[in-house]
Amino acid sequence: MFDPTCKADFEFISGTKMRGLARSGQTPPDGFMAPKAWDILAAYYKLINLMFDPSNKGDMDVIFFSKMRGLARSGQTPPDGLMAPKAWVILDAYYKSIQNFK
Repeated sequence: MFDPTCKADFEFISGTKMRGLARSGQTPPDGFMAPKAWDILAAYYKLINLMFDPSNKGDMDVIFFSKMRGLARSGQTPPDGLMAPKAWVILDAYYKSIQNFK
């Protein structure tokens, strides 16, 4: 339970700040989130960055996430040219980490 008398002992992290940390590969302060959960979140935001980074234009075609999720879960890879290889590595790791997260 939140104790207002201890407010100064904690750092407030907004959702915007959290997403910024994840996108930039930084880690949050100790105790903010379980490290394994942070790794999953950071992988997701790295993938989003790759997908929407203008420098990747041409590397990636339209991505159907349900199809990609199915491929990752089954250990398959997408057809050549469907997505940037580095994006697939991150997406594959993300889905595998979710499967193993308990």
